[in-house]
Amino acid sequence: MRWRCAVKYQSDIIIWTDLETTGLDPHEGSILEIAMVATDGNLQQIGAPFVSIVQPLHLRGYEVMDAFVVDMHIKNGLMTDLYDGVASIADEKGNLSLVGHPVLRDNLPRLGDVERAAIDWIKSTLASCNCLDRAKAATGSHDLSCASFIEWKKEAKGIPLGGNTVHFDKRWMIVHMDDLEALFSHRIVDVSSFTEMAKRIAKPVYNKRPGLGPDGKPLPTHRALPDIRSSIATLLYYEDAGFLQKFVEPSEIAKGAP
Repeated sequence: MRWRCAVKYQSDIIIWTDLETTGLDPHEGSILEIAMVATDGNLQQIGAPFVSIVQPLHLRGYEVMDAFVVDMHIKNGLMTDLYDGVASIADEKGNLSLVGHPVLRDNLPRLGDVERAAIDWIKSTLASCNCLDRAKAATGSHDLSCASFIEWKKEAKGIPLGGNTVHFDKRWMIVHMDDLEALFSHRIVDVSSFTEMAKRIAKPVYNKRPGLGPDGKPLPTHRALPDIRSSIATLLYYEDAGFLQKFVEPSEIAKGAP
């Protein structure tokens, strides 16, 4: 059961975000890919997603990756999207490593340009679902382009980031895309929290969650947009399975029912 309408208020919106990076440390590595998807109060997608690869800060970004990340980005195709001349060799366990020194592709989107494009995408998304009433009222304008950036930023500030272990992505944005990160609420919607609770108090639900292979282990993708799709599908699954109702008062469900 969906207990909220589509978009009555901007607070219904979640901006789902996923970054692919060279590793775990934002101070030492680079963002390689970003995707964002907006959803309404029913967790249904609003408009088109935002997806972009990003030119790494290091010409040989793979040199700051450990063996696990190199293997992952060869297998998911990101290495080939970023570099020409990618060749690899497999060890006895099937793990891939690079052979030689691939060359960074020309004309890859630069970090600052991608950040500005992501901000423009959020502006367009808010405008498309008529969620800018407070910013319009504050400026006396019905044209988003005329709204002051300060007032628009206040309007956007209430939107949470969503994702799987999305605090990781937020930490990278603080270091590399601080203007983008500053638009979001301090609150996050982290699907991994629900997964951890399901593992402890609803094991049958946990064992049937989306994205599992025949062996019961999560299928690896580690590309930004598919990972977002997986996060949204998992949260919808928990709702349809009745798991989320464990955390909502029945009176609140009835109040928000269409």
